[in-house]
Amino acid sequence: MEPSWNDPSDLVPRYEHGSIVLLVLFAVTAACSGSGGTEIVTRESPAWPTFQASNVPSPSGSYNHPVWIRDQIIVQYEQELGSAYTARIWQLSPDGATFEMLELPKHPSCGPDGVNGFGDVTRLPDGRLSYVVNCAPPDDLLYDKMYVMALDTETGKVDQLLDYPLPTFSVGTGGIQWNRRMDKALMGNGRAYIEEQMYLFSDEGFDLLDVGLRQAYGPSWSPNGNEIAFIGSKEQGAPLKFSDLELYLMDPAGENVRLLSDGLRITPGVSWSPDGKWLVFPAVFRAGEGEVQGLWLADPATGERTLIAEGSFGIPDWSPDSERIVVVEFVGPPRDSDHQIRIIELQDAVPD
Repeated sequence: MEPSWNDPSDLVPRYEHGSIVLLVLFAVTAACSGSGGTEIVTRESPAWPTFQASNVPSPSGSYNHPVWIRDQIIVQYEQELGSAYTARIWQLSPDGATFEMLELPKHPSCGPDGVNGFGDVTRLPDGRLSYVVNCAPPDDLLYDKMYVMALDTETGKVDQLLDYPLPTFSVGTGGIQWNRRMDKALMGNGRAYIEEQMYLFSDEGFDLLDVGLRQAYGPSWSPNGNEIAFIGSKEQGAPLKFSDLELYLMDPAGENVRLLSDGLRITPGVSWSPDGKWLVFPAVFRAGEGEVQGLWLADPATGERTLIAEGSFGIPDWSPDSERIVVVEFVGPPRDSDHQIRIIELQDAVPD
């Protein structure tokens, strides 16, 4: 029997143009300022690296979820925003010289003539590419199931990571994130910026990971597997209301939750560097009487942060050597923004 959410009310509808909804949330900066946050007690200030940003030449269109796999950028791409079945996964060289679609197999559960879409990519701890295939039989689009897959980009071998389809109609904010041993994964239930909660997945099934907050999503495991960074809030959100958000750390059991940074808004998730030194995330921060929207680097030991680049960004990812960050920047009006792939190189990084 296929698993289901603990509470049937946890199931949420798929938004045909959910990407547009998220882009609006990422790109809009609210004018009002929130109340003061919790004071963060920090230790010795980190020695920040310097940053050099560059643009990756690529065709115009909609980009999401860029990740580094070996020396290539893998990204979800559509020439125009469509449905869950029109998304495809492409491979792009960092200098923009090559750009080609990955040929991925259809999922057998939907039959040879089934409709399939591919997206929501992440890099697995073993170096493979994780992606989600959304499929439905051609005569029954309401079937609409999602399966978590893994691709070895060197051999082309594809494996299914979970023995069951995801029990929701959308991938949670921040995607699916696996631990170092790849026996557990974390994902939100898709109620983005409202009351999203994280669930812990394994081969045996899944269960709510209750961290005691009204919102909890966008997780990233530390490289050693001992901690998880995530975005949370003590308040429930609303469709047209931006919640006050915080950056937290916790242990893998969802316990020992501790505040790392507060005063955030409009952030989809966080990414931990492979060497364990840094967290990077897009967010709007209060700054005096105004706000600053951009991409931020934070020290996971102290919570101190520095601005890498101003603008509206998606969730970033690190190169395997922790020396470069790849991220999509949304330039222009939210519903008609130009998606640009940026690489940010960390220079004069802190020595070991």
